[in-house]
Amino acid sequence: MSQSVRLSVPDLMTILATCAGAAEPVDAAAEDLGEVPLADLGYDSLALLEASSAVERRFGISLPEEEVAEVRTLNQLGDLVNDRLAQVR
Repeated sequence: MSQSVRLSVPDLMTILATCAGAAEPVDAAAEDLGEVPLADLGYDSLALLEASSAVERRFGISLPEEEVAEVRTLNQLGDLVNDRLAQVR
């Protein structure tokens, strides 16, 4: 795994939208969405779990369900994913 792999808010929005089956994701280019609660963006806990599973498969990392369950914003999800990616060097 490359050390340079790092997911951004737009990357996560695209993954969430794909997993939730959204026709069009929320404006993924808007970096200020990072602190908006996922529920306010229309994503429930099932969408979050599906997105975390997709990230695990795509990047070969493990995201503990109990930690994923604590995620409330894109920034929190990004921190969790990017911390795991940094551990897989």
